[in-house]
Amino acid sequence: MGIKGQFFIVTAIIVIMALFLIKSSLNLADIIERKRYLEMGLERKEFMNIRDEFLNVVAYSYNKNETSNIKTYLDYIFSKLAARSTDLKGLDVESSYPTASSGVQTRLNVTVYNFLGTTISKLNVSFSYDFTSNKSFSNIPDGMYTNTYFNFITASSTNYTLIVYYETSAENKTYNIQIPVEIGKSKFIGFFDLRMTTLRSENSDEAVKVVDVA
Repeated sequence: MGIKGQFFIVTAIIVIMALFLIKSSLNLADIIERKRYLEMGLERKEFMNIRDEFLNVVAYSYNKNETSNIKTYLDYIFSKLAARSTDLKGLDVESSYPTASSGVQTRLNVTVYNFLGTTISKLNVSFSYDFTSNKSFSNIPDGMYTNTYFNFITASSTNYTLIVYYETSAENKTYNIQIPVEIGKSKFIGFFDLRMTTLRSENSDEAVKVVDVA
């Protein structure tokens, strides 16, 4: 075989090897991408499980040290996720009122739990029954609760709105939380903004759970 023939054989081998390597690299890239999407899907599922369990804790804990139970649950989740470099943050707003009667003053109790991972520099809470009763707070550390209340009188069942606004060094946000008032009923309204961040994805959701106490 001449030099020219050997050259063509060597060239053909190089081309075949190059095509094989290209195909292999494309397959590897595809495998890596599929793995990434699978992991992101699993992380989303885990986040939704945490969210659903959070709602269950809210529902089952009213009148049973609910604030303490919610914090205990969050502390447990924090410790589990921290070992995997997963960050869970958010804000919890708990509202409740005793049995509402027509024309009788009723007290709405409100608790705001900061687990945003940073200090809330400014917190404003107002109630649509009487917007003049705006409650303001400042410098609320991460992991701390803030308690307040509003009085209202209604002649019939109605929906009010609890407006919660906060500022941190990184963001500001406003929540409009519906407070359903039903004559002859006592209710607990648990609202939370939950955010989970991993090395691959970010998941977040806002949810509310209304519990008829009586």
